[in-house]
Amino acid sequence: MPERADSGPGRADSGPERADLGPGLTAFAERRWEDACTLLSDADRAQPLGATQLDLLARAAALCGRDETAFDALSRAYHRYLDAPEPTDADELRAAMAAFWLGYRLGSLHERGRSQAWLARAAVLAGRHDDCVERGYLLLPGIHHLLHSGDSAGAASAANAVVGIGLRHGDAALQALGTQLRGRALLDAGHRTAAVDAFGEAMLLAAGEGVSELPRGLVYCAVLDGC
Repeated sequence: MPERADSGPGRADSGPERADLGPGLTAFAERRWEDACTLLSDADRAQPLGATQLDLLARAAALCGRDETAFDALSRAYHRYLDAPEPTDADELRAAMAAFWLGYRLGSLHERGRSQAWLARAAVLAGRHDDCVERGYLLLPGIHHLLHSGDSAGAASAANAVVGIGLRHGDAALQALGTQLRGRALLDAGHRTAAVDAFGEAMLLAAGEGVSELPRGLVYCAVLDGC
C-alpha cells in the first residue's frame, strides 16, 4: 500500500530495532514479494510487528495474491496507529490510508458490507483534517459507482477532482488513478480519442518513481482493460 509522503517509524513502532526483520525488509526492498510476505509473517508470529512493518507486510501480501494476509495486516496496522492515548495527525492519516486500502480491495472483491465499513472508518479520520490527500483517495470508490451506474459525466467530473487533489499534494499515484478513471469515463461517453490520451497520461504517471507497485498495477490493468 502506498505510504504517505511523511511516512516513517512513529510511536506505533517505538522500541529497539529487531534483527529478525532484516531478511524480510531486504526481500521487500528487492521486490521479492512472496519471500517478503513469508519472512515478515514469520517475524510477526515471533513478535507482533509495528504499524509501519504491518503496512509493508500488507503490501507484499497484496502483490503476491495473499489477500487475507493483507487484510489482517492492514486491520492491525489501523489499530496500531490509533492505539496511542492521543494519536498524532500523522498517525490518524496513516490509519485512514490503511482503512482505505482495506475497504477499496474488499470492494473489488464485492464484499460490500466490509468494504463500506472500512471506507467509513477512513472517511471519519480523513474528515478531521482539512485538504488532505486521503480525501482524494476516498473519492475513488464513488467514481467506480458512478461508472457502474452509467453516469459518465459525473464520473469524469469526480475524476478531475481527484487529479486536482493529487496535483495539489504532489501524489503521482493518486493523479494516475484519477486520470485512468477519467479515461474510462470518456470512453464510456464515446470520446475515444480523449480517452486514449487520458490512458496514455495515466500510464506515464504510473510509471514514475513516486508510484509504488500496487497503484501502478491497478492503473496498468485498468488501462489494458479499457484498451
